[in-house]
Amino acid sequence: MRTTFALIGILLLATSANAASPIQTAGPEVWNGKVQAGFNPIGFQAGFQNTSVSGYKISGDVAGLVGSTKALSIWLGGAFNPTIGTFGCHDYINSKKFLVSNNCGNDLQFSAFVMLTLEKLLQIPLVPFVRGGLTGDALLFDKTGGAVGVRVGGGVHYYIIRTVGLGIETNFTFGPGFLYGGTFFYGSWDFAFGARFSF
Repeated sequence: MRTTFALIGILLLATSANAASPIQTAGPEVWNGKVQAGFNPIGFQAGFQNTSVSGYKISGDVAGLVGSTKALSIWLGGAFNPTIGTFGCHDYINSKKFLVSNNCGNDLQFSAFVMLTLEKLLQIPLVPFVRGGLTGDALLFDKTGGAVGVRVGGGVHYYIIRTVGLGIETNFTFGPGFLYGGTFFYGSWDFAFGARFSF
């Protein structure tokens, strides 16, 4: 609930700072500058198995415009996407077959990505996008592990004013993980709601 109020507060500040910008109803989105940032306070992640963290996810990213064509814009960026484990918890059994830990874990994910926005294809300020890149994850159970992988996804945002869009996104992450001295397949799916800001 607090994150929802925080998002509303951010949107109100952005709207008041852009009071001269009317609500957009027609025409494609035209970027206010060459930087955009995203913040998704409402989200979740579902791990494909119990050493891939499942739970509440919050995410944020910053990207810079590096090129454009007649159909799309090309961005390079980075993101921080932490997940607090709340379900699908991991049972760790030691060499004597005793249950040592029942731990939901946490996932601190950093990523670098290329994003393509398709605002030029529509005659309303609705901006679909696709994104792909590489990730590095710190997996925090009772022991600390890690993962590296590929993250691909996309989403859509409606820009209520020129500088602020609201929307959803979804991503898949997969690659090798390292925990308890062994390796495993790390994989997850996430879904989020939030805002993007153009500067």
